[in-house]
Amino acid sequence: MSVRMFLNDNTFFINIFVAILFNHHRITFRVSNKLRTPTIFSFFRKRNTFHPN
Repeated sequence: MSVRMFLNDNTFFINIFVAILFNHHRITFRVSNKLRTPTIFSFFRKRNTFHPN
């Protein structure tokens, strides 16, 4: 397996991953704008930043 082939495969998967992430964020942004409610991402962000005493 050549390095160029490996890089081509990786960029292919990275492009798919970025496209899926971009579309997912666009869809959740549109839905949250419609419903005027926080998205699942902000819910998880709040939970992750929560510090018990």
